[in-house]
Amino acid sequence: MGFLFGNNQANNEIRRGLEEFFKYLNRERNSIELLDENKGGELAKFINENMQKVFEGEQKDLGLIGEIMTFGEKMSKGNFTARISLNAKNPRLNHLRSELNELAQILDKNVNVIIHALGEYTNNNFMGRVNEQGLHFDLARLAQGTNHLVNAITEILVENVLNAHALNESSNELMLNIETLNRNFTQAAAALEETAAAVEEITSNIKGNTESVIQMASYANHLSSSANEGKAL
Repeated sequence: MGFLFGNNQANNEIRRGLEEFFKYLNRERNSIELLDENKGGELAKFINENMQKVFEGEQKDLGLIGEIMTFGEKMSKGNFTARISLNAKNPRLNHLRSELNELAQILDKNVNVIIHALGEYTNNNFMGRVNEQGLHFDLARLAQGTNHLVNAITEILVENVLNAHALNESSNELMLNIETLNRNFTQAAAALEETAAAVEEITSNIKGNTESVIQMASYANHLSSSANEGKAL
């Protein structure tokens, strides 16, 4: 395609437009300024079309970059469900978007597995383990740490069960000893009751003997008095 430079005015317009466009490309300004096609002719129209394409592509790229920044903020706060939806004109940016979305999907999947496992542990279900296959670096260490935690808890629970069995056996033995002690106490109480009855009987006998001795003493006094009277007579 050939372009005709009509006059110096057209050349100046094209030069001015290209200078402004290069400032945009060099990030010296944020927008483009289209050429005056009445002054620049067909070449100005051609340049305007391409500048517009470049500008629209830059805007799409900037939109994707902005979404990537928002995505990074969400990920830093622990929101692994975040995804990047916009497309860019630059294929490298689109590749970066795909890689970041895949990373978020992997993180979301593995974190949910760990959250599910921890939820099961809170329900006293310690049978499950986090699959460490295919995990690397921090994710692998997180899975390993979770599995080490449940292993330690399981060992504590097993030890508690063994202690409970031992305590149960000791309790049974203690109950047998208490039953034996109770029988011995009952027998001792019965024997004590018999002894008390015997002591009561002995006391009653002693009381009777005492009364007999008093009566005999009275008889003796009376006899002594009679003897004295007999002697006087």
